[in-house]
Amino acid sequence: MNAIDWEAKGKERLAEEFNKVCVSFPVFTKEAKPLGIGGFGIVIEHNDQTLTKILFKPGKEWGNYADKAFKNESDVMRLFTDNPLNGLNHPLLIDEPNVMENDEKYLGHYRMTHLEGHIISLHAPPNKVEPSILKRAHKSAGRMIAKFHREARKLPFEKLKQPPGHDGDEIKQISTLPAKTNEALAKANIYFQANKKEGIVHGDFHDGNILFDDDQEAVGLIDFSNTGRHKNIFVDLADMNEDYDEDFIQAYEDESGETIDRHMITATKLTLSTNYLYKLEISHGDGQEDMEKDLRKSIEKDLRNISTITGYHP
Repeated sequence: MNAIDWEAKGKERLAEEFNKVCVSFPVFTKEAKPLGIGGFGIVIEHNDQTLTKILFKPGKEWGNYADKAFKNESDVMRLFTDNPLNGLNHPLLIDEPNVMENDEKYLGHYRMTHLEGHIISLHAPPNKVEPSILKRAHKSAGRMIAKFHREARKLPFEKLKQPPGHDGDEIKQISTLPAKTNEALAKANIYFQANKKEGIVHGDFHDGNILFDDDQEAVGLIDFSNTGRHKNIFVDLADMNEDYDEDFIQAYEDESGETIDRHMITATKLTLSTNYLYKLEISHGDGQEDMEKDLRKSIEKDLRNISTITGYHP
């Protein structure tokens, strides 16, 4: 069976959705071009280099998550426009967000400033991206999120809410996992609860939301739908390529002057993987077996990595 060309599929989906957007928004898509697409929206670039982000209305299975994410991002973008983060490049609102309450296809849209830079796939295998490039990019990403955490502390805390899409508050036990594994997860959760640290998080800090220049320096930060107050600031440090985790964390420490508990990063990964596995198992969807298998392997690996806390030895 041939491997799926995800890059080609992404370009195909971008072109398809852009054509739909042109039909729905003929006025402001005139002379525009598609720039990027995500799970809930598409970004187009106008001929004056400003950008418009258009949010899709997802299926009923998402409940009101997308509505909350759009409102949260609108509020955060407004706050960042009024209070730009020093030393960080992030988009600024040009117009007030347009909420489309009665539209069947779209939640709304807003116009923002353009940022220079491109995306580097930080999880790419060595045969796709040179290790030296990934190493530099991870270090730069570590410095960027440290700056974000530092500057975000200066924002009016009361104007930021708890973001809509986070599960990083608890390590769940899973009924289908062995008793020994669940005992270790319970111990990991005790450690996690005792050591989590509250703060303002980006909330979706991964390679798709970081813009780099040609020297692998992180120069732009985008997508603030999950930005806000969180009981566990380590969620911003838990989605890097594990082969370069230490480069990323060391750069964060150098920039912030703080010492990061590596066990807490692993414990945070467990909050995300156990919550995801829990949701998959109760949904009983088709074609989930491989994903569930990968999550179980990830959980076991992370438990081994913090065996001094959990005593876990399979």
